Amino acid sequence: MAPIVKQRNPDVFGITTMPSARRQLGKGIPWLAHPFRSQYLKRYSCALGIHDIANYNYWFGTLWGNFDFAAALDKLIPSVEAEQPSVEELCQDYLNIVNTLEIVKQILIAEDEEGFTIWTLIEAEPFDDSQRMPIYQAQINIMRQMEEGIPIDFRILNISEYKQIEDIIPSSAKIFWQR
Repeated sequence: MAPIVKQRNPDVFGITTMPSARRQLGKGIPWLAHPFRSQYLKRYSCALGIHDIANYNYWFGTLWGNFDFAAALDKLIPSVEAEQPSVEELCQDYLNIVNTLEIVKQILIAEDEEGFTIWTLIEAEPFDDSQRMPIYQAQINIMRQMEEGIPIDFRILNISEYKQIEDIIPSSAKIFWQR
């Protein structure tokens, strides 16, 4: 006789169709919706060899009763709000990444009613986006660190593509770094 294997049938959200798993997960959905917490869940559940939180709650929830893993991890994981970097720290992190690139000549920061804009002035071949890829990657890294409420935007200007940069950059922009 073949061993009995519990089948998973994930839906669009990755929640299994097992009724007990849905009941267990139902308590943790608001907690799971937070992006930083979901990263912890993915990391810890994969380390245990369990691929999603629904399976985790299904297997361990049945052993330990009606245990709320989301609440337990909330106590173990430090507060996300306390770990959020400030705008200055994010700008400094961005600078530390892009100032090693030879094409980057200047970084300006402008503040307006909508938030902050980091202007990166480069000197590269006109309309050659391949040289901008490391800068785009740095911007993605900074955006991953940001909380949704931090209004930072990025702009890249190639000096060799425009004749009058002064007309494009806002007058309120301050030099943050210059080569």
